[in-house]
Amino acid sequence: MANKNIGEQILSHYEKYLGNYADASIFAGSKESYPIQALKFANVLDGLKTFATLGFSKYVGEVKNKAEIVFNVDENLEEVLLTIIMNALFFITENQIDFGKGAFIKGIEKINAEFANSHNIRAVYFTVPFVFPEDFSEIEGDIKIYEAFFITQSELEYLEKNGAESFEDYLEENEIDVFDINRGL
Repeated sequence: MANKNIGEQILSHYEKYLGNYADASIFAGSKESYPIQALKFANVLDGLKTFATLGFSKYVGEVKNKAEIVFNVDENLEEVLLTIIMNALFFITENQIDFGKGAFIKGIEKINAEFANSHNIRAVYFTVPFVFPEDFSEIEGDIKIYEAFFITQSELEYLEKNGAESFEDYLEENEIDVFDINRGL
């Protein structure tokens, strides 16, 4: 694999675990930023579309972590959810937020108030991948993959009060389906 460039390595890794990608969307932040692609994979999880970024790892200097993101979204809200996640990623890069497990971005209502208020969603949370095999979480030992999902107002309050480890234990102990976008209603 040493002959492949980093983009090819990332794509090969994704296709090994997620299958062939069905579509790609390109997002851009400010004029000086690198674009980030969101590759769409169909039929990974029932009723959800799986997206994986290609290009977030170029921001290693800004986020102090060479990383790509995977996330699963309700196919009925695919465009809205994809836009929110990608905005969160550019917010991370533009504000040089130290990124890794337990990072979260509040203010979803500033990106899409209608969605945030109708579903009581307030933040995007990032953690190690939990619905994929363990060896999915690293590409060539160099790039880490994090999984993103949306959290509700009450979950955000718990996270801010108790920290990331306790928050993840809380989700697991209460068997909360983090992909259920309507769980906060």
